[in-house]
Amino acid sequence: MAKPTLGGVLSADPVNPRDKLAALAAAQSQLEPQPVSERAQMAVTGRIVAPVKAKHRKVTFELPEYLADELAASAFHNRSTVRQIVLSALRDKGFRVDPEDLVDRRRDRTNRWS
Repeated sequence: MAKPTLGGVLSADPVNPRDKLAALAAAQSQLEPQPVSERAQMAVTGRIVAPVKAKHRKVTFELPEYLADELAASAFHNRSTVRQIVLSALRDKGFRVDPEDLVDRRRDRTNRWS
């Protein structure tokens, strides 16, 4: 009676099973990690790990008062932030700005006093 095969790792041929295991381990180590969905990550780890974000650096500079007032008014009327306006302008000038950096990072305060 022939030995049962286990996924091609062990078989009835004369090749040493340890050699096959070593070859399988070497092949798996060369595979690139695939992105894992949040749902799959939750099933495996029991928790979701936040994606890696770009580091931010605070930049402070002075603007003429009329320009600072215009930026603030524009942000208020567009329900945006001055940061979003500046980043959008930099993107329009050809600088690389990732889409996730244009997201409004303010907390939602709609039901704060209700």
